[in-house]
Amino acid sequence: MTQKEACEYLNVSRTTILRWEDEGVFSPIRTAGKHRRYKIEDLDRMLNKKYTHHTLKNCLIYARVSTKKQQESGNLDRQINRLMEYAVLNKYHISKK
Repeated sequence: MTQKEACEYLNVSRTTILRWEDEGVFSPIRTAGKHRRYKIEDLDRMLNKKYTHHTLKNCLIYARVSTKKQQESGNLDRQINRLMEYAVLNKYHISKK
């Protein structure tokens, strides 16, 4: 996986990837042209380690409807579910109420 792909996969900046490399967190493979390549296994391991905790983005979810009828028809629940799915897919940490 290229450096750009690794950054997108972990949802971190290029600077963070390079810092982790300097800290010895993981070592990318170098191609003949000296380009970095990252193993998916190393990146998956990073997702489960403390190094990514400070890179998680916190968010609050706010959903509302205009009328009681909209709430009763399930619009509010659908809106909350969509917001939560988006947050999880984009690696946001949902703060509690």
